[in-house]
Amino acid sequence: MCEICEGTGRVYVESPIGVQVNPCPKCNKAYRKMKGYE
Repeated sequence: MCEICEGTGRVYVESPIGVQVNPCPKCNKAYRKMKGYE
């Protein structure tokens, strides 16, 4: 379980234009490595 996104794979980032949903950098890296992209 990721402590950044709590397993959702997404992180919410507040920006000047509102709240944006970004992929979790930690989980995304692990996911891409698992899929063989890196």
